[in-house]
Amino acid sequence: MTLTPEGLDRRLPGDDAEALSILTAAIYDAALDRTLWPAAMGVASRFMESFSSAVYEWSRGAGGRGFIYDDGGLDPEYKALYHDRYLRLDPITSEHYQASIEESFSISDVVDPESYRKSTFYREWSGPQHIVDLLTAPMLRTGRSTVLFGAIRHERDGEVDEPMRRRMRLLAPHMRRALALTDIVGTATPRAAELEDVLDGLRTSVFLADSDGRVLHANAAGNEMLAEGDAMRTRNGRLSPSDLTAATALSRALEAAGNGTLPAGDSGHGISMTASDGGHFALHLLPLNGHDKRASAGAAAASFVQRTQATTIA
Repeated sequence: MTLTPEGLDRRLPGDDAEALSILTAAIYDAALDRTLWPAAMGVASRFMESFSSAVYEWSRGAGGRGFIYDDGGLDPEYKALYHDRYLRLDPITSEHYQASIEESFSISDVVDPESYRKSTFYREWSGPQHIVDLLTAPMLRTGRSTVLFGAIRHERDGEVDEPMRRRMRLLAPHMRRALALTDIVGTATPRAAELEDVLDGLRTSVFLADSDGRVLHANAAGNEMLAEGDAMRTRNGRLSPSDLTAATALSRALEAAGNGTLPAGDSGHGISMTASDGGHFALHLLPLNGHDKRASAGAAAASFVQRTQATTIA
């Protein structure tokens, strides 16, 4: 299945294991291309059997980004009202910071349902939207801020049930890694050590290499690609596309990343490749050390390699 900004090109299968595999691929694709996050949230809603899914940042102090990614299921006006006014009135807000990472909770886990339905928050925010429940879990936490993923239930969906909780337990580790990765890719000078916890969850092949091209780490998909040898291979321990033009371009890009002449955070540095079997691939390079002249002592860049339908990169 292919994820585009418009969504998946087909329906999710009924089998949870198959559906989870497709969903995790979608959120990891979104981690590398933020324009895909709304579509990935839509796939999450289908998996969680909810009418909307969202990633939200809550802060105990002033600020917080509010809704970061969502699938468009929530009314934009109510989203703005939540962040500006109703966040302070939400009875479950305290649990946003108290719950452990990946520990999910529903409304009834935090507050008595009858009391909740009598609250100002329900009468003015949830009730008018016919929202009856949600299941949410903290994904990332830094200082006073927490980033949460939540799946929201409409009246037609019913309240949170055990199948929904089970799906959240399956999804949460992947969602946490994908959100961590999208934050790392978006920073100016990500560190190699920060990437290693999230790489093996990716279906995309990823390689950490030094400025000379020596492979320091490859995720599971990357090792499989190297074993096949059609698109990428190693020569004397150095990463090398089978496409000679791409190999030259990668060597120059890694050297530039190592000496700081490639702009830090330039994840858009793309190299088109043709594999020995005729398949087309795109390699995107993410510098890891910015202008640190000591980059050659460690990973200079992460290379993300994906199969494409064309020989050029937009």
